[in-house]
Amino acid sequence: MVSRCTWDSRSLRERSDLLQEEVRDHFLSTVKVNEEGRFQVSLPWLDNHLPLKDNHDLAVKRLDSTVKRLKAEKLYDAYGEVFNEWKREGIIEVVPKSEIDLPCHYPPHRHVVKENSTTRIRPVFDA
Repeated sequence: MVSRCTWDSRSLRERSDLLQEEVRDHFLSTVKVNEEGRFQVSLPWLDNHLPLKDNHDLAVKRLDSTVKRLKAEKLYDAYGEVFNEWKREGIIEVVPKSEIDLPCHYPPHRHVVKENSTTRIRPVFDA
């Protein structure tokens, strides 16, 4: 027996339109301009989502393996420069010592290399 699933294109379009409207409303209700004139928008968290667990140990292991790979491929300095540039641009910041031991979730990342790109190496976050 073969089972089929047919999608009503009108139903899919209505869902898509509803999602677009929700996204637009979220953007408009959370967008602001910070002191440097940069736009900031809150992430669209799901209602009643479970809090993210502290993943410090896992993140350190992932960072260690990423660093080993970067050094083996002689990309460590170039990868670090991307983060330095983000720091200069205010995209990321150093965590104050008073907040180091607070529970948090670290987004793991890895490097991607594109030879024919203006940005040859860049971090990709697993989120």
